[in-house]
Amino acid sequence: MSWILLSISSYFLNAAASIVDKILVSKKIPHPLAYTFYVGLLSVFVVILAPFGLELPPINILIIALSSGIIFLAALNFLFRSLVKGEPSRVFTGFGAMVPLFTLILSFLILKQGLTLMEFSVFLLLTASGLLILERKNKSFFYKQEFRKVFIAAFLFSLSLVLAKFVYLNHPFLSGFIWTRLGSFIAAIAILIPKENRKRIFKASKTTRTKHKFILIANKFLAGTSTIFLHYAICKGNLSIINAMKGIEYGFIFIFAAILSYKFPRYLKEHLNRKTAIKKIIAILLIGAGLWAIA
Repeated sequence: MSWILLSISSYFLNAAASIVDKILVSKKIPHPLAYTFYVGLLSVFVVILAPFGLELPPINILIIALSSGIIFLAALNFLFRSLVKGEPSRVFTGFGAMVPLFTLILSFLILKQGLTLMEFSVFLLLTASGLLILERKNKSFFYKQEFRKVFIAAFLFSLSLVLAKFVYLNHPFLSGFIWTRLGSFIAAIAILIPKENRKRIFKASKTTRTKHKFILIANKFLAGTSTIFLHYAICKGNLSIINAMKGIEYGFIFIFAAILSYKFPRYLKEHLNRKTAIKKIIAILLIGAGLWAIA
């Protein structure tokens, strides 16, 4: 089942890219909308794959593919906005806890694909594990603005993947993937329409140092590789299981964040007392148990 290995590789790469996202969004790039714009703009490089299999799909498939890419960029915008103040392990694990549940519902509604009782039980376990990491000591994270952003990001990301799966069921993978990425590029161009957005983005471009722009580009190619792996896994495998496996990514994020916040607290601060660390470790172990059960 090579799609499982592809999924794990994708989540490892995306965990590393996500940590860089947190550092760039909160420390180096003035506005998350500018970061979203650059991510979408870089999607245009997918056209280098066009000679290897780009086809013009039926109009309904084309619209769905482009919509998948547009919705994906909208999801990233909400996710980046939540990263400005949120801790990466809490934000990304909460995101990962909600994505499988949304995917389950949307897969049933759009793809007409359901789960067995055992698989549904595992999804509940994964969701509860993510919510355990979301808990805060004094005031519940659920009442904070970051949670609303994470909630919307998770829903939009799930919808994007379900639409992409629909495309791959009805159109060759490479061509479908190219069209979904072009949808993100179109969304990036649309971001420039409001004058206020243009001011924010161009201001961010002027104030962002050159080396950070290179880091951004390198990081997006890393994330792009992760996206290709993930979408090919989605094409070949079970979307619900793949999204359930996303807990692996948040385990990587927790480890990366803990190490980097200890070594480089100037760039990344992850608040880890003993009680918090134990909760997060237990949650990750529960996610691992869920993955083992569903596999």
